Amino acid sequence: MEVFGFPEFYGKNMDAWIDCMSGLNEEGMTRFLVRQDEMLQIEFTDTEAFRTRCREIFDAFVDCAAFVNQRYIDSGRAPALSLVFVN
Repeated sequence: MEVFGFPEFYGKNMDAWIDCMSGLNEEGMTRFLVRQDEMLQIEFTDTEAFRTRCREIFDAFVDCAAFVNQRYIDSGRAPALSLVFVN
């Protein structure tokens, strides 16, 4: 996923996505560096069409984002991801 700027070793699967997004406050895991008091907002446009066409992918993405945020919470940090859905 070029847009996120994942490292060369990115495994191109959802487990690797979770690992990279769990490192938003670490240099080199994504092109973004999110401080403790910040959140990365990921905006979906035409959400309903995407959800209708690719329900499994849409649901997996939402579940993985929630899992990333839970990792942050479990380690005593604030959630780092925010999903914004626009029709």
